[in-house]
Amino acid sequence: MTGDLQAMVALAQLSGVGPRRLWAASRSGPAQVWRDLVARRTPAGVPAPRSLCERWWGEVESVSVENVFADHTAGDLFVSAAGLVGAPVLDGAGPEHPAHEPDDPYVPPLLFWRAWSPERFDALHRRPRVAIVGTRRASRYGLDVAHELGGALAEAGVVVVSGLALGIDAAAHRGAIAANGAPPIAIVASGHNVVYPRRNRELWEAVARAGAIGTTAPLGTAPEAWRFPARNRVIVGLSDVVVVVESHHAGGSLITADYAGARGVPVLAVPGPIRSATSLGTNRLLGDGCGPCLGVDDVLVALGLQGADVRAAQPETGEADRSSDDRAVLDALGWESVTLDEVVARSGRPFAVVASSLASLESEGLVAATAGRFERCAGGSDR
Repeated sequence: MTGDLQAMVALAQLSGVGPRRLWAASRSGPAQVWRDLVARRTPAGVPAPRSLCERWWGEVESVSVENVFADHTAGDLFVSAAGLVGAPVLDGAGPEHPAHEPDDPYVPPLLFWRAWSPERFDALHRRPRVAIVGTRRASRYGLDVAHELGGALAEAGVVVVSGLALGIDAAAHRGAIAANGAPPIAIVASGHNVVYPRRNRELWEAVARAGAIGTTAPLGTAPEAWRFPARNRVIVGLSDVVVVVESHHAGGSLITADYAGARGVPVLAVPGPIRSATSLGTNRLLGDGCGPCLGVDDVLVALGLQGADVRAAQPETGEADRSSDDRAVLDALGWESVTLDEVVARSGRPFAVVASSLASLESEGLVAATAGRFERCAGGSDR
């Protein structure tokens, strides 16, 4: 006999079924809703026009509830549902779902999970969680800061939550994984077998091995535009603090910050150069009253962990041992993306001297060159 969790997973495969209709099905009894559809009846309590119901009647004829559920719970995949008694797979208490009230927009009725180690995943609800978010088109400064924050928080036992996007998200998760501390969580906007962006496939696998990946999207689902704001709401619902590392004047990370403010989750922003386009959004957040994030200690204070023995990683550039020309070039770079001509003008050094210094600093990993512009790197490592 079809159970409620199995029916919820099957319902999620149907056309036009999103969080609102799944919540309605959860209240009405998913198994009964499925039986109504199989019997070509309009399901009670699930808002839908007649035309959509007729479409569902046709679709359920080719859907095997048992096979769909088996696909979503095979290997390292499993499912959890809010509001269904006994539905969570691990311990029955629902630690893998955010705390919620009925119809909480920040809590999905159904989450599809992937985690290689159920034991590590089961421990996630006993740790504080911090979302690190930001632009996909990040500067080297932003990537370095995200990587350092992710690593320092993981070392402190804090779960790093992000969206596995390019840029800041990926850098934060790489930092958390490299620290080999608290396991990370990623929330994505596509099915587990549809890696997006494709460039992050290796990182997806690493996060699944180290922690867990969650999504509201069933297997085979492409990352439609509406799923990204929905993903961001889940990230906020899972997090105790949100840190925005870099953001342009508009973008998904600012939307995430707005969601956090509406839900009462503290938001911190990393200050950036006032001339940098990638810091316009974060600097605006600071101007609007968000707390500054100058290092991991600020995040720990926001979590109420002031006594934690953790120190923010500081860039080790060995500048004291450098030539005056190299030091002048590093100072001229600051922490923004600049052209060679701008470095020459700021440093007051001859063109040939600056070019030579930049080449040397780049070979040491202290400067990165992209499309004719140069950025200073922290720690001398590539992200």
